[in-house]
Amino acid sequence: QKQLPPTSFFQRMDDTDESAEFDDEELDSFESILDIAKGSGIESLPLLWHYRSQHESLIAFSNFSFYAGDLVTYPGSSELGAHVGVEPFRVDGVYRRGTTRDNPVEAEKVAERVIFHAQHHPQLTVGVVAFSEAQASLIEDVIDRRRRDHPELDDYFTEDRLSGFFVKNLENVQ
Repeated sequence: QKQLPPTSFFQRMDDTDESAEFDDEELDSFESILDIAKGSGIESLPLLWHYRSQHESLIAFSNFSFYAGDLVTYPGSSELGAHVGVEPFRVDGVYRRGTTRDNPVEAEKVAERVIFHAQHHPQLTVGVVAFSEAQASLIEDVIDRRRRDHPELDDYFTEDRLSGFFVKNLENVQ
């Protein structure tokens, strides 16, 4: 129940209504199969353990923010070291709400880190997840622009989206 629910973004819109637009507030009104089941009296049990993350820091935020630290998680084989787990980078970007609905400063930093990763860890894949389609699109554009200066990395940026590099928005990743 703590997972981000899907939206009605991909439902067919009425072709006659040209003003129809995706509304972030729709998330609050989504009724899931889980909600229906809970409403019918089926007992709800909490999630007790999580094993899918290859590094514990990938689930740690959710564990403490949504599960009060009660999830049993399994640590990865390498807890410490450069480029292991999640590393935050602060940027002074600004979300352009009223226009393009993206953040160019953040996109530049993400592209910089992707190029760094491809240069220093070519044996490892990387995936970029953005909160919106607009931001994912901008990130892809910036990465494509920066790749022109690094033709030696072309093999890293394969079209194989299952085992290679990708940029997706949050809904498409889930």
